[in-house]
Amino acid sequence: MTPKENSLVPKENCMASKENCMTQDQFDRESNFRIAFSVFKQLFASSLITAEQLAAAKEKLVERFQPPIGRLTDVLAVR
Repeated sequence: MTPKENSLVPKENCMASKENCMTQDQFDRESNFRIAFSVFKQLFASSLITAEQLAAAKEKLVERFQPPIGRLTDVLAVR
């Protein structure tokens, strides 16, 4: 299976099997989480925040956006 076939896309655009699709709401929440978290990752990469602050930011963002995938990833693995 290629990465494109296994990727999650909004349900109305989903050409893969149904178990690989997400609803528009899930897609929006995941996208918004990733955009917001990328800002914090850049701050961390620039040494403007600590690893603890990055982890706290991720926790708050997960609470706010409830991303279906983003909440499963370890904050240290996304460095």
